[in-house]
Amino acid sequence: MKCLSIPAVAALYALCAVGSLPSANASVVASSTIDWSSFNIQLIDLSNGTNAPAFRWTAQSGVANSWAFVWTNPPSNDYPNQSVTAADFGSALTTDTATTLSQSRATRNADSLDSHSQSATDYYTNGFATAGNNGDFELSGNGLAILTLDWQHSVSGGGEGDIYNWANATTSIYANYYGSDGAGANKSVLVSTNSYDAVPQTRNGSFVFVISGDGEHLVSGSFGATASARTMISRPEDSGPINPVPVPASAWLFGTMLLGWLTGRRRLAAG
Repeated sequence: MKCLSIPAVAALYALCAVGSLPSANASVVASSTIDWSSFNIQLIDLSNGTNAPAFRWTAQSGVANSWAFVWTNPPSNDYPNQSVTAADFGSALTTDTATTLSQSRATRNADSLDSHSQSATDYYTNGFATAGNNGDFELSGNGLAILTLDWQHSVSGGGEGDIYNWANATTSIYANYYGSDGAGANKSVLVSTNSYDAVPQTRNGSFVFVISGDGEHLVSGSFGATASARTMISRPEDSGPINPVPVPASAWLFGTMLLGWLTGRRRLAAG
């Protein structure tokens, strides 16, 4: 009686390993950044130097907030959340919340507003992060103040049309003003990007807002910018792995042929 040769056994074990490849968990990622260092206020004098416009902030505030969550059975208190604020635009604010299967963080400093969220699990998991600035201002004099600010965000992961696994990045910027004579204007931009089509996406843009002063009436207004990121994976506990790694049909065909060949070798050896 002869045993299988070592190379043949190794090949069979290799095939078994392929057939039992672990399933790949879904992962979704969202990031949003507002480039606060790009924030610019350009003043244009329309008075020929006799009553030049002057811009000043009357109030400033900022916030960074994040939370992460993972569903467990039995339920647990795995739900960290953090929030920090400051009464200025320059202080560094950071939150970082994480569970075993998700993480969200937010950072706000003098240069940027950043939010990031990532989730990966077979079960119900989600996270959220946001960083923002808000301020009030006044404009006096005869002229214009042009406010500009750049932003960018990205998402990846999830599946096409998948309402259970998705990433969302949102940029929200607004500005408004009004004069003591009742004149004014407002503008808001809300850009939200989802990963429903399963294709990584990156979007960017610039916010522009013009404030006008007539030289007689004081202009007051407010400005705010928020970068947000949200991720979610939601599957019932008994649904099995998300995005399983399929075994190619050719691998199974090869396995059938290999087993047949090995059986024939054993019969010849026994005879």
